[in-house]
Amino acid sequence: MTLQQALQDLITYFEPRKNKTFERHKFRQEEQKFDSCEKFITRLRPQAKRRDFGDKLEDIIKDQFIVKFKSQNLRTRLLRDPLEKLEQLISVAGAHEEAYRQANVVKEETVTCRKHIIIQNQAEIQHSNQQMVPKLNSV
Repeated sequence: MTLQQALQDLITYFEPRKNKTFERHKFRQEEQKFDSCEKFITRLRPQAKRRDFGDKLEDIIKDQFIVKFKSQNLRTRLLRDPLEKLEQLISVAGAHEEAYRQANVVKEETVTCRKHIIIQNQAEIQHSNQQMVPKLNSV
């Protein structure tokens, strides 16, 4: 027996046994939280590999991503139109996140523009009222 093999035997002996059912349960509890879709996938990949999902690894990651992704709209789309490859899912999810960010910018700009219009209208009304007061006093 070599020293390397003896060390490996010791590590195996003292390392706690993994309960596959519990390990898979922990994997299924993973959520997106505040990650981007790419960071979420990056976090899921090594965890899925440790859970020994075998040749279903990519499908398991896709399923977990869809179920625990925070966007209900994207989840609905992915359930309605399933994608074959994990890379396709990452591409679609990334495009969805970018479109969502852009829509929020447009929304903010619209709200800001409306606020300016309201302020401008209020100023015009106030100016108009001030011009009417002297006319009423002279009558």
